[in-house]
Amino acid sequence: MKKIFTLLTIILVTVFTVEATVLTVSNNSNSPGQYTSLQAAINDANDGDTILVAGSSTSYGDIDINRPLTIIGAGYHNPYGNNSILHYVDFIRINADNSASGSKISGFECYQLRYYGSFSGGDINTQGIDDVTVERCNITSSIYFGSSSSTYSNDTIRNCILQHLDFYGYTSNVWDTLVIHNNIFNGNYIDSGTSIDLSDVFLRNNLFINRTTSVFDNVKNMVLENNIFYKAEPTGCSGCTFNNNLTYYNSNNTIPYGDNVGSGNIVDDDPEFVNYPATGGAFDWAHDFHLEATSPAIGAGVSGNDIGIYGLPLPYEVGDNPSIPQMIEITFQNGVSSVEKGGNLNVNFKAKKQD
Repeated sequence: MKKIFTLLTIILVTVFTVEATVLTVSNNSNSPGQYTSLQAAINDANDGDTILVAGSSTSYGDIDINRPLTIIGAGYHNPYGNNSILHYVDFIRINADNSASGSKISGFECYQLRYYGSFSGGDINTQGIDDVTVERCNITSSIYFGSSSSTYSNDTIRNCILQHLDFYGYTSNVWDTLVIHNNIFNGNYIDSGTSIDLSDVFLRNNLFINRTTSVFDNVKNMVLENNIFYKAEPTGCSGCTFNNNLTYYNSNNTIPYGDNVGSGNIVDDDPEFVNYPATGGAFDWAHDFHLEATSPAIGAGVSGNDIGIYGLPLPYEVGDNPSIPQMIEITFQNGVSSVEKGGNLNVNFKAKKQD
């Protein structure tokens, strides 16, 4: 008897630190976990715990993350079963000592991620969300930084499909080394409130496609390196630094422009993707954004790296599941899937290593 598992049975082939607990969540009645509600698992978890969330046709809804946790889904384009789906994901701070800082979320289809660093009685010295990593997710609406007088330090967004990145209009906020790298921005944009300083926000090795108006709105002082803008207007920045980016098939291809600075950019030159319409278009799973051997983007980035999503610091394989081993098949020998207490159950399984 052979079964393909939709539950994250990867816990059987994954090694975690002894100190942390692994919790499992599934809202599939035929493939249960320890919890059916992800929020309930979060509420019961301790700092540093890992929560594994099964793929499902049913969303796990809205969640608040208020402590450092690693939350891993089954993927957003899962070839072995259903995706793990969330609606609103809020990284929140409770007080000066307790928050989502240090968390990691990977392998989800999400509607919106929101960072809320403020709390009653706090100030710029105590408020913020730090050291949070969002990776290998498909964010179908936006990522939103939404609290005033907060410092967002050492946060990372990588290997995701993104629509809208919103630095909300609080001039009292500080972004300190926010790195957004190796993502696909599909048809939407990055915006900021007037006079917000984004000089410690770094966009590296991203791909912008399918945006016939400005990719940026009121963005000031951001650093952009090794990005590709393909039929996605790289306009709307001021005081920004453009180094070693590539533009193609835009009405306004020239970078830098206005009061922006930078060097090493490739202007209006086809990056030569393996498979993408010559006239651009919205993201599709059939597209292949690897570079042909003759691409001008190869080795043309900062420090000799490739420009685009397959350059450093972490190349993006679109649609990859979370980077942990995953069981994909289990076979019970001789068709026997249960035995009496004290008996032996013979099982063969197949697992896939994720890079």
